[in-house]
Amino acid sequence: NTYDSPAGVFMSAIAAGTTSDGLAYGSEDILLWDGTAWSTWFDGSAAGLEPKKAKHDIDAIWIPDPDGEEFIFSFTQNRRTIPGVGPNVDGMDLVRWDGSAFSFWFDGSDVFLTNKTQEKIDALHILPGGESPIGSGCLAYLLVSTQGPGKVPNFNGGQLKFQGEDVLGFCATSLGQTTAGLWHMVLDGSAAGMPRNSTDSISVSDD
Repeated sequence: NTYDSPAGVFMSAIAAGTTSDGLAYGSEDILLWDGTAWSTWFDGSAAGLEPKKAKHDIDAIWIPDPDGEEFIFSFTQNRRTIPGVGPNVDGMDLVRWDGSAFSFWFDGSDVFLTNKTQEKIDALHILPGGESPIGSGCLAYLLVSTQGPGKVPNFNGGQLKFQGEDVLGFCATSLGQTTAGLWHMVLDGSAAGMPRNSTDSISVSDD
């Protein structure tokens, strides 16, 4: 997965390897390409994630400040045990790293992301809660895409059916192990001509 910023391109890989300029990495790491060279922005194994058998594959990522150390992310797999986090983490959950410790940030199953294959979060961007066009009292406004199709309650009633090429908006009124909020459709990917289940990273500009 990738995350674009003025500092460069942040990337997580699906398997361990070595960059063209000789930097070794694992799927638990986040790399930074600054336009000239690769560097390790987040060393997952140093933070307690396990590289053995690719146990902790980082999937979607969002970085609020490229000059800081905080980021929020998902895992490719389900039922991951994370240092310092009580419940097991599934692919529709989000975890926060604050530079020194992990915490459970978003519980997808609380807000009807329950299919552990299709409804995993594989693309993520987070905006201030005031940016949400729905709801009120939003602590954060999440833009997410999932691995495949699913359904959640629509904010104005009925079921919101989506595919892996779509982008959903979520007004989070509570976060952590008691996540709550409202869903709506932001981008119908198939209507825009995107291939099925093709959205795997999101970056939002000011406009």
